[in-house]
Amino acid sequence: MQSRGLRCVVLGGLLVALPVLSLGQSASVEPRAQQYWARRQAKDLTGAYPFYCSGYRSRVSQAQFLQLTRLVRFDLSDIRVVQATVSGDRAEVTIAYKFVAPLVSAQPLDGQAKETWVRDTDGQWCKEDEPVALPFPQSPSLPAGAAR
Repeated sequence: MQSRGLRCVVLGGLLVALPVLSLGQSASVEPRAQQYWARRQAKDLTGAYPFYCSGYRSRVSQAQFLQLTRLVRFDLSDIRVVQATVSGDRAEVTIAYKFVAPLVSAQPLDGQAKETWVRDTDGQWCKEDEPVALPFPQSPSLPAGAAR
């Protein structure tokens, strides 16, 4: 947890030093990840873009990001953070969701995403990158020339 100094307070006769967090800094990554995925579920890429780290936003303009239609291709539901492993200013976050892929199944399918979130320069949790990935498991590759 990044702090902006210490504040000393007296609790029950003991002097205790508590970290003072900067404004906008969240102690937990889960709410930020859930908010980001709510934007994805709403197919609101404009609202999702600020959840990315400043380094990503410096490489990918908002106009370029809005062209990433793969982020809104599937209807998502039942989105939840199922695991977040925090190590310093990095977190590995696992999201579970259901999605509709009409050509595959009439029923919603289970999907999962693993993402890296980090603390940005302002101390806020942010999504580090947007790797290319499909929402459903891939079958193992067949050797060249093999029948499918």
